[in-house]
Amino acid sequence: MKKGQKLFPDLGVLLTRSESRSKSLQREIKELGAKVLTLPVIEIESYRDPEQEKKMLTALSSMDLVIFVSANAVTFANERLVASLLKWPSGPVVAAIGPATHRALKKAGITTSIVPTGEYNTESLLQQSQLQNLSGQSVMIIRGCGGRETLADILKTRGAVVEYFEVYKRTLPITVDQTIFAGWHEQVDIVIVTSVNAMENLLLIAGRQFVDLVVNTPLLVISQRMHDAALQLKFVADIIRAEKASDDAILTALLEWQQNIRLGQRK
Repeated sequence: MKKGQKLFPDLGVLLTRSESRSKSLQREIKELGAKVLTLPVIEIESYRDPEQEKKMLTALSSMDLVIFVSANAVTFANERLVASLLKWPSGPVVAAIGPATHRALKKAGITTSIVPTGEYNTESLLQQSQLQNLSGQSVMIIRGCGGRETLADILKTRGAVVEYFEVYKRTLPITVDQTIFAGWHEQVDIVIVTSVNAMENLLLIAGRQFVDLVVNTPLLVISQRMHDAALQLKFVADIIRAEKASDDAILTALLEWQQNIRLGQRK
């Protein structure tokens, strides 16, 4: 893609993350000529269980492996360390689910040893050689409340003793500006979502009045799991899958989708 090329003229792209969490992607899409709208569908809040927190912070130094499943996990766990006047222990090997988490760890001064190079998800992380034989090893997964159990379940089959440290929670926004639905047909050509939870919340926000608008709009997702979930949630327009959860992969998927549309129009 050449700098300055308007590859998405007049395309209306709806991002479902907050503006602060999608600044880079917003900027790149706008530079390619698209109009970007935002409708945050998830709020991230600190979660605290004082008893669990004390136990996990004490246990950190004795862990063999600590896995961060998101940049939010890094942010909120580091807040706990700072508040407790603790430093990150030198003992545990640290794994990040992907580059955004890796960057957050680097910013926090925590050295990361394991980062997947394929798709940035649980399945890709589980393919890493360091996670194949964990017999007798203690593993802490730092995550939000109610995450998937796949990672812990498979690590246990490989011999690990797994603990969770839950440091944040995802909630439905208390107030949502629903005026976007009034001009949906004129403004929104495609919706980008980055989690199954975001898809579910988008449908809840749309409600019965606007759900048909949403499910009949092309949807861009970042994993096969999300693609399958979108089908189960009755999305019926194009479901486009980016190869991984990066801005570059999302832009590439968006470009390929637009090119396919143009080719179809020429036939």
